[in-house]
Amino acid sequence: MNTPAFTTTRISGIDVADDRFISINGPALTRLPNWGLSVHTADVEYHLHPAITYEVHYRVPHYVLIHAFTGADGRSAIGAESIAHWRIDARTSCIVPPGQRVRVVQSTPLEFIALGISENRVDRIAASVVPGWSGLDLMFKTIDPAMSALFAEMRRCMIAEPVGTGAYLDTLTGALLTRLLSWHLTESSEQTDGPEMLSPALVRRIANMVEECLEDSIRVSDLVDAAGLSRAHFSRAFTHSFGMPARDYIRSRRIARARSLLTETDLSASEIAMRCGFANPSHLTTAFRQELGLTPTAYRRALASSSESS
Repeated sequence: MNTPAFTTTRISGIDVADDRFISINGPALTRLPNWGLSVHTADVEYHLHPAITYEVHYRVPHYVLIHAFTGADGRSAIGAESIAHWRIDARTSCIVPPGQRVRVVQSTPLEFIALGISENRVDRIAASVVPGWSGLDLMFKTIDPAMSALFAEMRRCMIAEPVGTGAYLDTLTGALLTRLLSWHLTESSEQTDGPEMLSPALVRRIANMVEECLEDSIRVSDLVDAAGLSRAHFSRAFTHSFGMPARDYIRSRRIARARSLLTETDLSASEIAMRCGFANPSHLTTAFRQELGLTPTAYRRALASSSESS
């Protein structure tokens, strides 16, 4: 069977079809924008991407390790599959093997980090974990608290310590690959799909409701009422669908908006806190430290330095 030809652009270690790489809520893009620096080492390309919606059609030239910092909803297809609804939960880690063709329509914002990793690097680590490694054939994903912590540190490092980070990031990558491949090869990964899920339409409705009300007070009970479910049913289904409890999701979206305002405006911390639904600048700072490991001021300074050096 002949594969349709398409031109490509290098994005995060991925070959991407130019005519299929667009922002659904904005103009056509030639590359995903990123927060922090893109870092390149001998074996790995590191790219940190903001929470945006997009459509992408690509073929993976080497291993790509992806970690979702937020949950998101969309449609996807792997290889020759028909495109269908898919859901990625917050803190999910995925490894995609070389040669895979992937189509994704991301209809709700997804913040993620993408690592393009050479086959030699993955093969060396895999061989040390389980002798007789012959490569990975299909995309594999899992949720693991230890990997989430390592990816969070990787994000903090890329944002706040952009100079001389390559060796440290490569060390974190080795730990991530060792743990991820160990889980895959021993077939002991955690399964996160639950019997109680919100419908795709309700996921979009709830997500839009949160985005529209970030500046105001949002109560979980308001989301429960909008869903028309019992509190207990809603809590379980929301966590399965969004990858985190409703209260944590609301906070993550407030922080995401604050990050955009810190990088795109000169607004004061007080004004940003008010526009993002935080009680005061101290509340904003506390949430920032818990999520990113640095203060809003340090975040703004780091991003300004990154822009000046690029």
